[in-house]
Amino acid sequence: MFQETGDPASSKLLQKAAENLEQRGQDPDKLYLTVAQSGQQHEGQLEFKTSRVCVVADDQGRHLATPASSLKGVAVSDEDRVKFTASEPPRIQRQLDY
Repeated sequence: MFQETGDPASSKLLQKAAENLEQRGQDPDKLYLTVAQSGQQHEGQLEFKTSRVCVVADDQGRHLATPASSLKGVAVSDEDRVKFTASEPPRIQRQLDY
């Protein structure tokens, strides 16, 4: 979790995941919400997918936030289960004030 909060891209991904969970009536503060480890394969129940972020609940009780690109081309089973390799969160473009 400390690595995620120190990384702006991961922090933004978690923020968007939490906002979407709240919109769906879930309290993200009561969930183990974390960023899916990029480059690693994960499997679980698809909670939601937007154009930017997805959350997948795995069998270990974690809610994995991952960029929507992680699920590009991934088949979702009839039970909403997915198996995917997590993508790297997109880097935030910083605008410099001169």
